[in-house]
Amino acid sequence: GVVTGMGAVFNRANVKRGQSALVFGVGGVGLNVIQALKVQGATTIIAVDTVPEKEALAKKFGATHFLDGKTEDIVVAVGAIMPHNETTPRGPFNSGGVNWAFDCVAHPSVTYNALECLDWEGTVVVIGVSSQTAKFEGLYTRLTQVDRGIIGCRYGTISPQRDIPRIIELYRRGEILLDELVSATFPVDHWQDAVHGLESGTLARAVITF
Repeated sequence: GVVTGMGAVFNRANVKRGQSALVFGVGGVGLNVIQALKVQGATTIIAVDTVPEKEALAKKFGATHFLDGKTEDIVVAVGAIMPHNETTPRGPFNSGGVNWAFDCVAHPSVTYNALECLDWEGTVVVIGVSSQTAKFEGLYTRLTQVDRGIIGCRYGTISPQRDIPRIIELYRRGEILLDELVSATFPVDHWQDAVHGLESGTLARAVITF
């Protein structure tokens, strides 16, 4: 999750200081996307998850806002946080939005929401792995009418020789959190509790001890 999430920001995206970003999925990958965005100087970082209890964790890693994916209209909420900038062209469906959206879930409904939350010339980075049978209907319209983009990212597009030393140095300087990624530790005979926590979304990462 560390190199996948951080690599998506450092290597695949081109996030500039002062830009805005949206992160779908506050798990092990999403948390690392969030803190890499903070390192890059993003000033608005909006985290989205269906488990509201993850808000504190998301903000601990650098999110400035948290939205509940179950109860909130994400497109409307993002538009309220990031209203349209009148100095840029306005697309027919665009009333504001973020420069970047990171999809750590890769379900069609999430990807669609991510696209609708983009400002003019914004880009979605798809990190999660979707079903091979997933269909994205109407994708071309969503991409072309307001110059949106969508790119994929595999394992953070990492170069171990370049990225591992950088991550270690960021950790050494206290700019990123690594120990805090482990939500809980379980003895091996309670492994089912760890699995349940991960499946329910209440844990980001769990460690099994022997």
